Amino acid sequence: MVGIVLVVAVIVWFGLDWETGRIPHDYVTLKRMLTVNHNVGFLCLARIFLFGTRDLWLEVPILYFLQNQKYGFSWPDYAVGLFVGLYTVQYGQVQSWAPQYLLRPLGQMPSNRYTLLFWNILLFPVVIFMAAFLQWSPTFANHDVNGMIGFVIVMVFVYSFVFAVNSSAHSYMIVKYTAGDKVAMTVGFYYMTNAIGRFIGTFFGGLLYTYVSSDRVKSLAACFWTSVGFIVVAEIFTYFLHDNEGGFRCGPCLAYAVNADDQETDLDQGDLSKTKGAPEEQVMDPVGDFRVLQEKPLPDTAPFETEESHLSSVASSASREAA
Repeated sequence: MVGIVLVVAVIVWFGLDWETGRIPHDYVTLKRMLTVNHNVGFLCLARIFLFGTRDLWLEVPILYFLQNQKYGFSWPDYAVGLFVGLYTVQYGQVQSWAPQYLLRPLGQMPSNRYTLLFWNILLFPVVIFMAAFLQWSPTFANHDVNGMIGFVIVMVFVYSFVFAVNSSAHSYMIVKYTAGDKVAMTVGFYYMTNAIGRFIGTFFGGLLYTYVSSDRVKSLAACFWTSVGFIVVAEIFTYFLHDNEGGFRCGPCLAYAVNADDQETDLDQGDLSKTKGAPEEQVMDPVGDFRVLQEKPLPDTAPFETEESHLSSVASSASREAA
């Protein structure tokens, strides 16, 4: 691995232009880095609690529960590692496929406020069922190991699917709300809040699992009940986004149109199609799935890539790095 890094470092050192990515020193200030628009601010707040709701039970409690001999499954280290590895693979794959194979067929690309509200709501029944089943089911009360294992595996992967789609839409929207000359700072700020949410979830998840009860089943249930509260907070922050563009759709049979006067989207320092370096020919079709160029011959020097596909690719790569 060290050798590979050294080879890449040499290629970068001699192969890249030193002016690549440079901006004036007075452009990057602490105030500018921490100043975001309305939509970016509320999306970041929602992101904190979205990832907190997962890490409340995933990062510490569920792993210790799988190894617990009295209340859990008595799994060895390699089995726990395999479980986490399969979860990670499924989560990452669903997250990368979601825009193309799920959100677009449902008419939810480009994503907006309604998309996030919808997928947040879908997390409610999953987490509430997991908490209630742990708290009151005879399967866990009687320590039916086979039933417990089946329940945990199925429900964790169901949760992972819904959560991955939600996270994918989130990652698309932060790029959507960001001006072309401030992408790195705004996306970096966004994933800083992502890390804050993961820290909060991990910290309080460990506290709840350790101190709520000596019965680790009840402690794990407490983590899930707290997770429900985090989903509520994430839903509230998402509600305050100013992005009704295109209304709500969920397949060909369910659609909610928004009046043109109500369609508003706050972008960081202006609309993406009007940021520095963006071609003036780009226009937005509010009910279409992507932005297109008006008819005009394009130069042969570079292939044209639609703005939505560019945003999707950037968001997918960024979300995989953060997860």
